[in-house]
Amino acid sequence: MDLTEFISARLDEDEAYAHYSGQWVETCEAMRAILAEYAKVSHGDTDYSDVWVAGLSMYADGWKAGLGVAVRNLAVIWHDHPDYDPAWAPAEQAAR
Repeated sequence: MDLTEFISARLDEDEAYAHYSGQWVETCEAMRAILAEYAKVSHGDTDYSDVWVAGLSMYADGWKAGLGVAVRNLAVIWHDHPDYDPAWAPAEQAAR
C-alpha cells in the first residue's frame, strides 16, 4: 500500500461513518482533491507547460515537493492506524 492508497482508504472509512456531517464530507472532498493532484504529479501525469514561465523550469519539482509535504501531513491524521508507515511522516515529525 502506498501513501495515496492509504489516505484514500482512510477517507473512504471516515466518509462511511460521517455521512451525517456535511462539513466532514466537504473536508474529505478537499483532502481527496489534494491527494488527486499529488497522485498526478508523483506519477508524472501532469503537463505544466501552460504555467511555465521562462526561468521557472523548477516549477513542476516544487509543485510535487509542496504537494508531497501536504499529503504527508494529511497522513499523520491516521498515524495510529496499523497500515500507517512511519516513513511517510513529514520531516519535522520524523525528527521527533
